[in-house]
Amino acid sequence: MFNLNGKGFFRLIFHCGAKVKDHLSKEPLFVDASNLVEWVTIDRGIVKFTDMDDVKAKEIALKDVVNKWIIVTI
Repeated sequence: MFNLNGKGFFRLIFHCGAKVKDHLSKEPLFVDASNLVEWVTIDRGIVKFTDMDDVKAKEIALKDVVNKWIIVTI
């Protein structure tokens, strides 16, 4: 989901739905070595971008984050 209402940035939000899920771990769903994801809760993360150049600069790390998110949420 995208949130386009930030001042000077937009956000790509990774979440598991509207209802809080019970998780055995108290750690985020996966390790993001790039530190691209800002974890709001253990199952909701935000990636901020300032413009298309920023998206392109973060493209490789973003692909890794998306792949990890898919793996842990399917």
